[in-house]
Amino acid sequence: MTRRYRRQMENQGIFRCRFRGRQRNTDKCHRYIIYFMNVPICWRSRGQKGVTLSTTEAEYVACSEVVNELLFIVHMKIEVELPIRVNVDNIGAIFLAENQNSSDRTKHVDIRYHFIRQYIKDGTIMVELV
Repeated sequence: MTRRYRRQMENQGIFRCRFRGRQRNTDKCHRYIIYFMNVPICWRSRGQKGVTLSTTEAEYVACSEVVNELLFIVHMKIEVELPIRVNVDNIGAIFLAENQNSSDRTKHVDIRYHFIRQYIKDGTIMVELV
């Protein structure tokens, strides 16, 4: 692992979300790893609660859970360099997180996931495309 890549990994959350729709059930699983000082301090792999209708919504729900875990670390008074980067691989989820507007396709997203918008606006969290 190069020194440049290690520097990029400091203080960030990296997550992957898989959405696979089937006729009878939908399989949604998200995994994330949170790095602090280039050391993984938190990781999780589990299925999502609730029903999501698209990959954008599934990624947005997973992003909100990662941000929730990151905020717990920040509130423990650990010195963390702000903004904390969260890497997302879905442009629609990034747009949904950064913009207050909602369209007909995203108006059904539960309001409890929209809390990350405030932290992005405050500069505590920065969402980036991987």
